[in-house]
Amino acid sequence: MATIPTAPAQVGNGRALHYVRKDEFHSKTIGCGRLVANELTEKEAAGRKECDPCKRAVEALAPAQPAETEAPAADVSEQAPAVTEEEARRAVKRVHADACGFQPLMPEDGGDRPIGWTFRTYVGAGLSRYGVVTAAGQIAPVGLYEYVTTAERAFRQHQQEPAPAPVDERTAAQDALLAVPFHGPDGHDGPRGLCGYDDHTAPLLPSGRLAEHERRQGVMGACPGSCRPARGSREELTMRDTTAITYNPPRRRCLASLAKEGDVVVVDGQPMEVQGVQVGKTTSSYVWLTLDGVSTGPRLFTLEDRLEYRRRIRRDDVPCKVCGVYVVMEVDEAVDGVPNVRLCGLCDRQQPDELTEDQARARVERTYPHAHAFKAERTERGRLTGYTFQVGRLHSARYGWITPAGTYAQGLEDYRSQAAAMLPMAARDEQAARA
Repeated sequence: MATIPTAPAQVGNGRALHYVRKDEFHSKTIGCGRLVANELTEKEAAGRKECDPCKRAVEALAPAQPAETEAPAADVSEQAPAVTEEEARRAVKRVHADACGFQPLMPEDGGDRPIGWTFRTYVGAGLSRYGVVTAAGQIAPVGLYEYVTTAERAFRQHQQEPAPAPVDERTAAQDALLAVPFHGPDGHDGPRGLCGYDDHTAPLLPSGRLAEHERRQGVMGACPGSCRPARGSREELTMRDTTAITYNPPRRRCLASLAKEGDVVVVDGQPMEVQGVQVGKTTSSYVWLTLDGVSTGPRLFTLEDRLEYRRRIRRDDVPCKVCGVYVVMEVDEAVDGVPNVRLCGLCDRQQPDELTEDQARARVERTYPHAHAFKAERTERGRLTGYTFQVGRLHSARYGWITPAGTYAQGLEDYRSQAAAMLPMAARDEQAARA
């Protein structure tokens, strides 16, 4: 088995030495799961104290040393497991600290010794994935899947297939990104990475961060994902629904009675998913929680008991801080806190009944043929009140206005702010005329 390539890395401004995988585009360490700020050279990494979880993860990814003489291959079902289930569990937790739900994987020919164990882990924002650890205590190189049956099928198929010819894994990973829209200069033939803001790629810098690039075609300004670490895979959620949200401080420990299905809580030091909630039938002073991985039945909690939440999925109505429109959002309160306000996205798009800039320019061009620098003026809630425009340049510049109904200034103002202040009064005059 080939060694999975790793590289020394730094988290934030810390001095501890962490490690990140290099076989694909990864933004988090392989041990403690923290976000990587930048990779380090061997010279920069020298003398730093290693992060214990990252060090153990590197050791777990290292291949077993081959024996001096190879023994004849034996049927898998006839071999005793190289490690016990508990040892396999510990090996997985070095890489996936929140792994749980281990289930034995038996050979298809009816053997009574497991060839491995399936497990469940979390990849962020409440998403669970399934993988396989072999009977030798190595995480199977088939990846993580949305369903346990898919992970099991991939592992069995991998055992039956002949070893593939060596490939450049980094090149293969790059080829897999060609189907994703690219936001960058034409003709760029260097490495690309998945943006954390939206589902597109951008030029990848040697540090693992993305180069500055446009948000999307036709929208001015840099993408919020610029100069940030690339996403590890397309399965990771993007920031497009959370970058504009502000949060109240998070509350990680909450009452057990507030748990809902899908939440992940820590019980006896282990993260467990809540599969059912039932209030006591005879009295409302306690609650029963059905937890994944607890075979003895629901656990009893009083109304005063508090639990640590690793994931609290809630659907909230939150208002746009520009136009006031309420949007239903699904958020992770344990990580992000309680959502306060956000941009709904409607403010990025022009409303169908609004006066466009081209229409405004055509309306005033007979009186002001050299009008330019049109600027949309809006209320705090995002409603268009009209446009201001400039006539002349430098010291001779003057400013006019035009309402959404097409009424425009017959005289010019010295400053744009003065022209913008005329729009509400012009709107009131139009309304009075219609009345």
